[in-house]
Formats: sequence, structure tokens, C-alpha cells
Amino acid sequence: MTKRTLWGLVLALLVGGGARYDSVSRLYEDGVDQKTDVRRYYQGMAESVLAGRGWIPTYPTNFIPPPGQAVFILVPKWLFPSVDFRQLRILQALISTLTIFLGFRIAWRLWGETAGLATAWFLTLYFPLTYYVGTLVPETNYIACLFAFALACVEAQRHPGPRRFALAGALLGLAVCFKPVPSLLAILLLPWVWTSSPKAQRGRCAIAFLLAAWVLPGVWILRNAVHYGHLYPVSTNGGTLLALANNRGLDPARDDMMYWDDLYRRGDLFRDSAIEGRFAGVTDVDGKPEENLKDRAYAQKTLAYIASNPLHFLRNYAIKLGNFLVYPRPGELSEGERPWFFGEIRPVQDILLVLGILGLAGLVAGPQARADALPLLGLIGYLIAMGALMHLTRDGRMNLPLRALLSLPAGYLLSRYLPSLGADRRDSPSGP
Repeated sequence: MTKRTLWGLVLALLVGGGARYDSVSRLYEDGVDQKTDVRRYYQGMAESVLAGRGWIPTYPTNFIPPPGQAVFILVPKWLFPSVDFRQLRILQALISTLTIFLGFRIAWRLWGETAGLATAWFLTLYFPLTYYVGTLVPETNYIACLFAFALACVEAQRHPGPRRFALAGALLGLAVCFKPVPSLLAILLLPWVWTSSPKAQRGRCAIAFLLAAWVLPGVWILRNAVHYGHLYPVSTNGGTLLALANNRGLDPARDDMMYWDDLYRRGDLFRDSAIEGRFAGVTDVDGKPEENLKDRAYAQKTLAYIASNPLHFLRNYAIKLGNFLVYPRPGELSEGERPWFFGEIRPVQDILLVLGILGLAGLVAGPQARADALPLLGLIGYLIAMGALMHLTRDGRMNLPLRALLSLPAGYLLSRYLPSLGADRRDSPSGP
């Protein structure tokens, strides 16, 4: 690594880390409550464990959230009972700053120092990554896990073996525990694991990757099956979101049907009176209103809609795909009174999107570039496909992981046209 690259990376980490710390610290001015958090279903589950009641969320219904963020809150509070939410958010700020380094490392290993530095600065300057550090929602930790998973995949492809593929699988499983979106990705990447492994170790590598990817999610699924008496995915509510984002009454081209929070309150749009009636007054083993089985019924209804209305589904899917990539627009997040250098630079979002999409096209078009970045392309493609399927995406949290990952192909594209910062285009296979 050249000195120019090193200092560029250090500066990106300092600016990015400072912006993230600023995002946390401004939440805790005089008179602001540090003892609670708006996302009570993560905090509540952690407090339930600490109180000896078990993994019971404090959500009004029996919705099962993914366990990762609750564990993130639980462990520091168990080790240090006096820890407050400002300190937890500072820990998230450090993790988000680490993501900048992980992005640099992935791009450097694949395409060289120029790509690595460009990726690091995109992750530094993209304001929503800074903004959401200030909330204890799981996106910050989830994105860090995705980047760690992508880096582990790059290393496993360069030096294949069961242990490296197991590490990649374990990091994917950890990401699933924060957000269940990539639950099926391990299965879809098995052909890549098989073709990337030495012939004599293909079976061992594939098994190691798949088992490692499902150890942590599997434990959570087994726990919930024992507790509730039903087999549920890592997190419930997916069926309801699926029904909300895919139904006969939806037209995502309309401005009033783009933002899923608005539509969620419109029960007439997707609620089914027969399903609602079937579960009215039904409670679970904890005495809470039964939403998980209702959620499963809505998922089944949605699959029936897709099968009977394929053209309507595909038309809406294409529009939602465009919305997922474009929205939310810059300026929709509150900046408060941040210093200008920690605030939102509005052109960055569109620059990142355009360069990211063009970079993806370049990676797909080039046989060698495509082969080198195959797991990364699989991850990004999967998130795009699932995002358009599951979400009406003017909520910035929903496509934040995708926007963060687009910094990598954007860095790749810039490295093709900017002068190289070092003697080599990319880190050598024997590099650190």
C-alpha cells in the first residue's frame, strides 16, 4: 500500500468516524432520556432475558424479531449493567467505521488501491450510513456483517478450503440473525462454493459453508419451535410485508402507494377478512395476540395472488425495482445542526447510484471481472431482487444495505478510469 493510499484511508476513517460519533452525541444533549430507545422490541427482548423471563419480546403481539440486535444490546448490559444507550450507539458508530475499512479491503483485494480508496470515501460520505448509527435498529450491524461476509468470500475464493468457506458461511449466518433477508443466499451460492473449491474438497467445502451459515439461525429457529410449537423463520412478519407489497389493489406507480408505512395503516388494501376473522381473539403460549400464524396465512395468500396474476405481479415488481433503486431521495433525513462536513452532501447519493449501477454492468460484462467478484455480484443481485419483492422502499432503512454495497462496484468503475495509486492494479494473492 502506498503512503498516499494509507493517508487517504486514515482520513476517510477519521472523517467517517467523526461523523458517526457526531450523529450519536447530538442525540444526548441535556434533557434527553438515555435509558430507553424507540425500538422497544429489541430493547425489550434484551431486558426480558436479563430479568430471567426468557427471550420474550415486548412487542404488543407475538411478532418474533431477529435476535441479533437484541443480543447486541444484551451482552454489554449483562457485562456492564450501568451501560446506557449512548454507549451502545457509540459502539455501533465504531462498527460502522469498521465497515469503511472492510469496504476498502474488499475493493483493494479485488481491483486495487484506487478502487479501495474510492469505496472507503463513498462509505464515508453517504449520509444515511451516518444517520442510522444514531438509532438502535439493526441496519448498522447488519451492513457490517454483509461486508465481513463479502470479504470472507473474496478470501475463500482466492485460497479455497473448508475453513475459509465455513468462516464465510458463519458471517452470513450472523447477518441473517440481524436481518433475515439473506436467509436463502447460502443455498443460492452453493454452485459458486462448489466450482471455487479444489475438486478433492468440493463436498467438504460445500457442507462446511452451508452448515456454518445455518448454525446461528438454526439455533434461533429451534428455540422458537420449542417455545411456540410451530416452525417459524428467523423473524416473522415477512408474510404480512409480502402481502402488503404484492396484492391486486397495489399500484406502486402512484405517489400515495410508494411508502409502505402509509399503506400498512390501510387495512383495506391488503387485509383479508377471512384471515383476520380466523385469528381474532386467538392468543399464543405467552397470552399474546397470535400474529405469527396469521403472518403465514398472508404469505400463502400472496403466493396464490402471484400464481393467479403473474402479469400484474411482474408489472408491479418492475416498478418497485425502480423505486427501490431510486428512493428515498436526498434531503429526506433530518440533519439537525450538524457541521457541514458531517452533514448530507446531496449529489453523493445519485453519484453513488449511477456509478454503482454502471460498475455492476461492467463487472457482469467482463468474464474475468465477473469471475473474481461472483459472490459479491450474487449478494448485490439477491438484495435487489428481494428488496423489490418485499418492500415499498421509500423507507431509507430498507435499501440502505444495497446502497452501501453499491460503493464497491462504484469504486471498481472509478479505478478503471482514474490513475492507479500504486504499482499494482490490485493486491497480489500472496498479499496481506
